[in-house]
Amino acid sequence: MTKSKKKKLNYTELRKQHLLEDNEKEEKILKQLSKKLKMNRTSIKSKQKKEKTPLWLTQCGFDYILNFEKQINIEKDNMDSNNNVLCTTIGVSSKKKSKPVDLYGQNTTTATTTTTTTNNNNNNNNNNNNSRSITDHDDQHSTVDSLLNEPITYTDQSIQLDQINDPMLNDHHHDDINENLCKSIRSLLNRLSESQMSKIIMELCNLFHQYPRALVRSYFIEEVCNLIECTQLNRNTKLGWLHQELAICITCIHITLHSLFQSISLIGYLVEFIIFRLYPGNNNQVQLSSNGICTYSIFLAYLYRFGVISGTLILDILKAYLRDCDIGKVKAAHFITIAVGVNLRKFNLNVCQEIIQQANAELEKHKLQNFEIAFELEGLIQRLSEKRSMEECVTRSLHLQKLMRVWTKGLSVTDDMCLTVGLMDLLNASSTGRWWLVGSAVNRPLNDLSAVKSKDDEKSNSSLNPEMVAVAEKLGLRTASRQLTFSILVSTPGGPDATASALLKACHTSANSPGVQLGAGSIAGREREMIHILLHCVMSEMPFNRFYPRVLGGILNCHRRFLMMIKCGFWDILNNNNLTIEAKSNAGRALGLLCLVYNFPLTVLKNYNFGDSSKGNIAFLQYTIMELCTGEYQTVLSKFMQLSIYTRLCRNCRIFMRKHLINEIITNHEFDCNFKAIVMKLVTDIRESESF
Repeated sequence: MTKSKKKKLNYTELRKQHLLEDNEKEEKILKQLSKKLKMNRTSIKSKQKKEKTPLWLTQCGFDYILNFEKQINIEKDNMDSNNNVLCTTIGVSSKKKSKPVDLYGQNTTTATTTTTTTNNNNNNNNNNNNSRSITDHDDQHSTVDSLLNEPITYTDQSIQLDQINDPMLNDHHHDDINENLCKSIRSLLNRLSESQMSKIIMELCNLFHQYPRALVRSYFIEEVCNLIECTQLNRNTKLGWLHQELAICITCIHITLHSLFQSISLIGYLVEFIIFRLYPGNNNQVQLSSNGICTYSIFLAYLYRFGVISGTLILDILKAYLRDCDIGKVKAAHFITIAVGVNLRKFNLNVCQEIIQQANAELEKHKLQNFEIAFELEGLIQRLSEKRSMEECVTRSLHLQKLMRVWTKGLSVTDDMCLTVGLMDLLNASSTGRWWLVGSAVNRPLNDLSAVKSKDDEKSNSSLNPEMVAVAEKLGLRTASRQLTFSILVSTPGGPDATASALLKACHTSANSPGVQLGAGSIAGREREMIHILLHCVMSEMPFNRFYPRVLGGILNCHRRFLMMIKCGFWDILNNNNLTIEAKSNAGRALGLLCLVYNFPLTVLKNYNFGDSSKGNIAFLQYTIMELCTGEYQTVLSKFMQLSIYTRLCRNCRIFMRKHLINEIITNHEFDCNFKAIVMKLVTDIRESESF
């Protein structure tokens, strides 16, 4: 027996040694691999994840706030632990006191007073029943604590009800709620950073559910504005880091509340409050410093960048700042253009050019007098003139905009969420009404609305020249908006480019801003109507007028979105079988001119029906090729090489040229010799490219 036990003991010891050696070998192998792979193999228990203070807190000198709140919490915990030690009974293990849960919005202080008074009544009436009812240790502790700390109370129930319903106590209770709400909002905004953004957005949205929404909105706007005014803006620091995070946080809150059908016009009230602070003359408020104007302005610029407010408000603010030409306001305008100058240029190029002209005029005045204003104006002109920006604030705002869908769980800003309001509407709120918050300022009956519309139509008709109206009706433009577009198209001086910019300006003019407006509806609808009218004029006027396709080319150079609109217009012409041969031929010549001069893609012919042998359909492509062949041969060949991607389309075009152009050239002697040579060479080159 002893030998077997010794053998077992030896076996267990050997087994332990082998296991320990294996563990050591595994640790060595893991260390070597971690060094090669550059991995930090620290245990999770030894890691204490410390919350890093946001970058803007350290830059602005507010990093002591979080440490100060932690120190206060530690002192409170120590005081609570000391009180608990003094009040616990001997021989009972101490437990953590559960926090009183306020489910129905009742006051915890009044609830504790009522419980103490009821406990006193029960003790005076029947001590035995009270002792039998208390079974849990925590309940014993709470009753002992209440008995030790309770003041002398009255037992009459009527007196107790009077104390509970006392308005002074209710006011004190509401003050406590408001103070707690302000503290929670302030602490959440102080912890604002990209890493904690989703958590903070969720907690702020929960505040709108827990408390009255108007109360939370007012305190939230107050805390946001206080935080904005306290920050300092310098060119050396990262421009508007805090303002970007605040703007994206407010945008995400606005989106989530709107998706839950709890829209509270948060952006409207916030923008209104900021405009009242920027222009205190209308509201009897104190004038802001230059730093306050800059911080509020760049915050509004980032709200526009994230799509919550329209660009008209930012452009109006820039115009107003340049009109005043104060050093603080000009500096704020420069900061706005650094942050969103490229986006403003894409939003409305014509207004940006007007602002550049206004800035150049002010620069001539202050170039020799005030060097600081001249420096800011030069920077503003440069920022509004550039098409791309490599500023860090621009790239970071794009990064935050991409993360916005993550923080809002797939939601994005829609058109109805955007606040389309101008500066004059906000400044003249007392006379025009706050329609951006409550809708229309005046509820008019239908008769009044029809009367107003008829007056507007009379004004538009009276402003037009009767001869121009007659020409428009002859071309088939019978509505008032189309006649107005035709009058702008014909009467604008300066050539096709000036006409194109005037038409676009009329399309982008809103109902609230001064200027001629082309009909009602959205901007995209007006632009489509404008292009439709231009193509209609191309087909209707005889003989062919090259002015209209050149206006189309000027519109095409303004923005690439017009490319698809013009393509759709030509496709509608191709699908329309009711057009005359002259109309189709004019449309074909316009397409050839656009392809030759304005680099319009010839792939628009992919919807051309080669099987349709009607005269109008054949004339369209014939005149397109004839207009293309008026240019240099290499450019014409490069245009047709664009069709090599579509092998069937390229082959059909070559067959069409041999059948409907070369045969007519041979039979008809009216064609130029140069044109004949170009067409013959085109056919052979296209044939050779197909063979490869």
